[in-house]
Amino acid sequence: MKIRLFVFILVAIMSSCYTPGQYPPPMKVQALDEMDAFRNYFLQGRLCDAAVSFGHAVDLYARLDDMCALADAHIQMYLFHAYIDRRRDDLLDRAAEFASTGECGPELKRIEELRAITPDSGLAIQPDSAPNDIFRSVMLRKAAVAEKERRYVEEALRLDRSNGWIVFVLRDLDILSALSGDPVERDRLRKRMEFLSSYIQECDQ
Repeated sequence: MKIRLFVFILVAIMSSCYTPGQYPPPMKVQALDEMDAFRNYFLQGRLCDAAVSFGHAVDLYARLDDMCALADAHIQMYLFHAYIDRRRDDLLDRAAEFASTGECGPELKRIEELRAITPDSGLAIQPDSAPNDIFRSVMLRKAAVAEKERRYVEEALRLDRSNGWIVFVLRDLDILSALSGDPVERDRLRKRMEFLSSYIQECDQ
């Protein structure tokens, strides 16, 4: 009887803190999850939440002493700000510090390439060859502006709406307004942009 009671208690204790097949994720996986959350929050306009997830990822990478991952994280944050026309050279400077400390060749090369880009640099516009939806959305907007073609930005708008990427939707509507010659349509687009802008969660971080 005592043996059965002991076994029952032991099983109860184990089941309370352990579920077969479920383990706390390694720190690297946690960091990747936080970066994924950062990207999703940012595009949804939840900029404060994005900053928090980014900070968690940076903390995890720092604990892992992964200088290259820290550099890459700051490069990603720089790119996402660039996607909405916010210049953050300080992020590239920070990325360069981490990349130099960790002797991260690929990251240093990317930083050099990004610093060399100017509005007049030119861009190969190939939306169909984009590796993911985020980059495809960016390329479609660049194609729309460069070629003054509504079809590109309308395609980007469908993509961005389906994903709930409000910061990209605002960019799409702005480009549509610039390409429209109809004052009524432009006024309608302006009102929609004003409404959607109220859902952007700005953050000082």
